[in-house]
Amino acid sequence: MRSGKLGMWGVVACVVALVAAPLAYADTESAVRGVLKTMTGPNTVANPRTLTTPEGYLRSLAAPSGNSFQPSSSAKSSGGQDTVAKSFLQEHANAFGIRSGVSFTTNRVRTENARAYIKLDQVYKSIPVFGAQAIVQMKPDGGVVSILSDIMRDAPRIYSGELSLTPTLNAVEAKIGASAVLEGEHPNDSFETNQPNLFIYVPSVVGATGQAKLVYAVEVHSL
Repeated sequence: MRSGKLGMWGVVACVVALVAAPLAYADTESAVRGVLKTMTGPNTVANPRTLTTPEGYLRSLAAPSGNSFQPSSSAKSSGGQDTVAKSFLQEHANAFGIRSGVSFTTNRVRTENARAYIKLDQVYKSIPVFGAQAIVQMKPDGGVVSILSDIMRDAPRIYSGELSLTPTLNAVEAKIGASAVLEGEHPNDSFETNQPNLFIYVPSVVGATGQAKLVYAVEVHSL
């Protein structure tokens, strides 16, 4: 029976740089209010539901029944539903803690009961952020019903340039290193690896602690 293990093989290279400061809390509050002001719909009684991070950024957002948050007209005409979802996040970047250099790629679009459920992966300067995703629920008219975002926000080592985004190992070296670790632990077993993928690993995104690193994710299977 095959068993698998996902390894994070660090390839950190650092340079000295100034630390980027997070947005002022008052500015973030103003940006969040800007998102809430885009809500339209017949429900004038219930308030939208929000969950914020300790820094005040929106982590989740949900409109009351019948209502939705409206992207700008330019965002709605920018393309398919996933493109509109990305545009809405970028329009309200300060509210969600999205910094310069961050973009999103489409992971999956699922449609159910006339609603689109769009899963987006966070990318920083062409490198995906490990485990960082946003899920956007949209109506057919482009209105945003809800957003849940577990993404990289305030990450001074990343945004200041202190952490180099140039790996010190290549993918082949990462495969060899990951295999060597498990072979050392299990000398009587044989292993195979998949193609390593380069990520920015920010522990807070996945509920862990520690410093941000540049890593390869390598899946290793026993034969």
